[in-house]
Amino acid sequence: MRNWHHYNNQHHYGEEKNMVKRRSQVSKTIKQGIVAKELSAFEGRLEVTFDGFEKRLEARLDIQTESLKGYVDSRISQVNVKMESIQQNILHHVDARIDRLDKRIDNVDKKIDSLDKKIDNLDKKLDVRVDGLVDLIERRAGETVKIEKRLENHERRITALESPT
Repeated sequence: MRNWHHYNNQHHYGEEKNMVKRRSQVSKTIKQGIVAKELSAFEGRLEVTFDGFEKRLEARLDIQTESLKGYVDSRISQVNVKMESIQQNILHHVDARIDRLDKRIDNVDKKIDSLDKKIDNLDKKLDVRVDGLVDLIERRAGETVKIEKRLENHERRITALESPT
């Protein structure tokens, strides 16, 4: 009987072993199913969390983008105002310089006109004096010719008086 008992125990042990294996496989399958459900639920929660995070991130990015646009626009506006101010200052300065230059040119024109008048007056005076000198020279030349003729006449007379003829 011993053998039978031993056989029975072994047989029984083999069944127990198989049973344990089956239980282990069933438990493993159940555990895999639970893990799969848990993973699926976690994935769903993660997806919801990720979607929420993505929406919040997009909202923050939109806010930051608008804020940055506003900042850049305000800085560009400030630069434009500054550039307009500089441009106005430059134009004002250039206009003032041009006005001063125009006045100086007007003064130079007036001085040139005055010099032209003085030169014209001097030219007229010179013409009068030259005409007077020419008349004087002509008169003197005429008198010189008369004197020379007289001198010649005198020399002839003296020669005629001195000669014994």
